Amino acid sequence: MGQAKHAAKSFWGSNMLMALAARWALDKGGRMIGVLGGMGPVATVDFLNKMLAATPARTDQEHVPFVTYSDPAVPDRSTAIRDGRAPSPLPRMVNGVRALEKAGADLIAIPCNTAHYWYDQLTEATSIPVLDMVALASKTIAADLADGAEVGILATRGTLAARLYQKKLEQLGLHPLEPAPDRLCAIDKVVSAVKANQAKSAASTLKTIAAELRERGAHAIALGCTELPVCWHFVAAEISDFGIPIIDPTTILAEECVRLELAIRRRRYSAAQDMTAV
Repeated sequence: MGQAKHAAKSFWGSNMLMALAARWALDKGGRMIGVLGGMGPVATVDFLNKMLAATPARTDQEHVPFVTYSDPAVPDRSTAIRDGRAPSPLPRMVNGVRALEKAGADLIAIPCNTAHYWYDQLTEATSIPVLDMVALASKTIAADLADGAEVGILATRGTLAARLYQKKLEQLGLHPLEPAPDRLCAIDKVVSAVKANQAKSAASTLKTIAAELRERGAHAIALGCTELPVCWHFVAAEISDFGIPIIDPTTILAEECVRLELAIRRRRYSAAQDMTAV
């Protein structure tokens, strides 16, 4: 599980005082993760599962505390970006962010790439930090690739039209590579299949489009819609090695939430050690 896994091993590997410190940290105001979900529900559950999987917990009490606001009635983000006459998802997302803050969240994660089109407005609507999923994923990609490398982007038409990943990757010295125009509707259909709990049926289409990006020179591919990692799970089950890295921003966001929580627990652990030394 990357950095979170490494941090987890070093953090939890010392002695029983660690576990006691973790519980003490939560009792004394540890971080509560707020999850702005429902965009869509399947992707939200996938994010929560990945956050749980990245957490080095041995008991219920050692898991990362989180509260989820899942509103599947948020208008379609991709449609809103492409059609200025379509209902805006922003008001309902702002309601969700504010509800999470009132519920006690100290940090907000949004497991929806397209929603980050409104990232600035959402951060302005709350006094607590909001993680930038697109920026986190782009930095992770850039850390492992040479300057000027081609990065394939699989995403909805709205995300691609907004150039969410293209702008971040270009700023980091990488070259974004989009699917062929005649493939964009097919990607949207893959996303729709996942939303309808039919992810497995769309795996072949997703694999084909990803392979086309690879053949065009992509050195890595970003799954720039949170439904796509759910579908890619079925692709990965069929092939042992796709040949180039497949980047899952959902996992990156989940691991960052855990990393930040572990950092707080380390500080609390140090404080607990100081208390026992007195």
